[in-house]
Amino acid sequence: MIEPSMTKRPTCKLSICIATYNRASFIGATLDNIISQAHNDCEIVISDNASTDNTKEVIASYARRFDRLRYFRHDTNLGLDRNFDSAVDLARGEYCWLMSDDDWLKPNAIARVMAVLAGNLSLVVVNMELRDFTMSKIVRSRFIDFESDRNYESGETDRLFVELDNTLWNIGNVIVKRDIWMSRERERYYGSWFIHIGVIFQDHLPGGAFLISEPLINYRLGNTQSASSVWAEIFLHKWPSLVDSLVLSNSAKDIIKSTKPWRNLRTMLCLRSDHGYTLAQYKLWISPRLRSFHERLIPILVAVTPRPLANLFITLAGTIRLTPTLSG
Repeated sequence: MIEPSMTKRPTCKLSICIATYNRASFIGATLDNIISQAHNDCEIVISDNASTDNTKEVIASYARRFDRLRYFRHDTNLGLDRNFDSAVDLARGEYCWLMSDDDWLKPNAIARVMAVLAGNLSLVVVNMELRDFTMSKIVRSRFIDFESDRNYESGETDRLFVELDNTLWNIGNVIVKRDIWMSRERERYYGSWFIHIGVIFQDHLPGGAFLISEPLINYRLGNTQSASSVWAEIFLHKWPSLVDSLVLSNSAKDIIKSTKPWRNLRTMLCLRSDHGYTLAQYKLWISPRLRSFHERLIPILVAVTPRPLANLFITLAGTIRLTPTLSG
């Protein structure tokens, strides 16, 4: 590993920063997709969390084809957040696109982003098209329903967060200015699974933010590597605690239903069906936060609902399970 540098001058406009772990069977297709449209003013940086499969060999074959691909492997698994932080630290670009290792870019995605980066922005968020695990079937043509691009001024932190909300859960649609990332506190978000949200929203952005409403990513559903119990902890404990720490008004935090997922019946049913949410987890992470019986009703009832019945409910309701891709 090279020593980190907060002050190094950028040598290109855009670094595509991929944090990976044991994705040898997926990352090749991702790299094929990126390299086929890579702009002359961009690079690919891959930070490997001590993969035990043949990820290193797969990437080496692409590095021989694309000389702006740089690969770094950790000796031990540092966790998702530290691995992404490492990728940004190693980047040489003015902006860093935090890319998942199993999603695909849609045609001309890089060119579209590069055009937007001509402005003095702090953050760019791109829309996604949701696909099934095999990437052969479109589940939802656009995750964000906005029909046109949106611009956010530097002081519109509340509006930015509220309007995008769980769109930001997927780290792969975030492009952030590297010097902003490097100048902010990151270690406090190690282990949160959402380091990018902590870094971006721990303070107001100095420049504007921009949403590209056109889907530029094919997002692969159902490829998380984390255990079911981990996801329950993320949604019921880590995520609400993270949002509470951000530089948002109390009214903005209250608007975000996912800040308090136990209030949302569909969210709780998804946690019960997909991730085995239990009464023990209710007592550990939810009960200490609640005071009234009314608030406790949904999380208690869902915890005792048989998982097949919870699955039936969310199937009939047409709920899309959107578990962020966590691999790095």
